[in-house]
Amino acid sequence: MTGLIVTPISVGQKFEMSKIPPKAADLKVMLDENQLVRLVGSFESKSPPLDLVIEQRGNQLTVVIGGGESQMLTPVSPTRLLVGKTPPPGTEEFPRVDFEFDGDKVVKCVVTQGPLTFEFLPKAK
Repeated sequence: MTGLIVTPISVGQKFEMSKIPPKAADLKVMLDENQLVRLVGSFESKSPPLDLVIEQRGNQLTVVIGGGESQMLTPVSPTRLLVGKTPPPGTEEFPRVDFEFDGDKVVKCVVTQGPLTFEFLPKAK
C-alpha cells in the first residue's frame, strides 16, 4: 500500500498510521506518441474569451493560455495533465487540464485551478 507511513510506538504496542501525500514523481505517467499527439491542438473559450494552445516538443507537451508564457504539462493520467514540470504534493489547487473525448477526438478541455474552471472547445480549422 502506498501513501501510508507506519510508526511503531514500542514493541508489542499498536502502530500509528498516517497518510502522507504522494511524491510528485509518483504522480507522473508516461504517455506514448499516439496519446501525446491526440492532445495537441488549439482551443478557445467563449467566456472569458481566451485561447489555449497545446504543443508537442519531443516527448513533452506544453500549454500557452491566453497568449501567456509557455508552461510544461505533466501527465498524471491519459486525460489529466498538471501545469508545471514538477507538481508539488497535494495537487488539488495546482492548475490542471482535463480532456474529454469522443472516440479519439478531443471535444473539450477544462482548465481548473482551485475553484476556477474554464472550458475550452477545439478551434474550427
